[in-house]
Amino acid sequence: LRRLHPRYEAEVLRFVHQDPARPARTAVDLARLLDGRHPLVLAVLHDRNGGTERHVVELAELLRERARFLLLRPLPGQRLSLRLPGPEEGFELVFNLPEQGGALIDLLRRLGVCHVHVHHLLGHGEFVRRLPARLGVSYDFTAHDFYFADPGITLTDANGSYDPARDPAATAATAAPDAQEGSLVRWRQRSAEFLNGARFVIAPSRDMLARLVAVVPGAPLHLVPHTDVDPTVPLPRPAPAPLAGDRPLRVAVIGALSAIKGADVLEDAALAARKHGAPVEFHLIGYAYRTLR
Repeated sequence: LRRLHPRYEAEVLRFVHQDPARPARTAVDLARLLDGRHPLVLAVLHDRNGGTERHVVELAELLRERARFLLLRPLPGQRLSLRLPGPEEGFELVFNLPEQGGALIDLLRRLGVCHVHVHHLLGHGEFVRRLPARLGVSYDFTAHDFYFADPGITLTDANGSYDPARDPAATAATAAPDAQEGSLVRWRQRSAEFLNGARFVIAPSRDMLARLVAVVPGAPLHLVPHTDVDPTVPLPRPAPAPLAGDRPLRVAVIGALSAIKGADVLEDAALAARKHGAPVEFHLIGYAYRTLR
């Protein structure tokens, strides 16, 4: 092939790089969004994939006969990605901020975005925070973690341990250093301003609802389980069978455990059980951020 067509590979690479068919594909995708049959919702999320994006994709699939969704995510270098949900969708437009912010707003208006659902603001700046107001539309907020209360997201200290001083719902919070306390207060005030302006503030669990109440008690709070949880079906109650004879209690832990997800706590519990001769075994189905003893 190279002997008969020595320029073939370079021409293919050039074609892929220039992508002359991209405007045509984009026009078709925009026509799909402009069909006028379904309201168009803009879902704002971070760039870390995981459960937050999975929930948005599941929500879009659940409501596919009632609404269409667009995803807005941050990219490095103050850029924003606008795309359709689902890995099979190839449509994506990238906007550089601040110079292309106006073009993004014009496009969202032309597409007829009628509502914004904010799932996360991590990686986003003031432009996205004010986007619903600039579009003149309502917005909802779903709390997937503790970013609204703690810029570190996880309510943990520098060692990855739970820090009650960072938890707005802790009943026995310890006094945080002045600088940290002031920073957290300012952060929560800013979060409260945003959440109080939402149409609905959604908590997927009662635990999350309690922490939201501590930060924004007057916000329009609603407990709404994720789409893979049927609220009409009660969760199963633990009913372990009695252990026979000298059989040890085997505890299985599922997950990819970082420090903040309890890897060190699991290790300490296993070591304590062995030290005291307790008939308990711990099994990690997954892995930890380091080798556990």
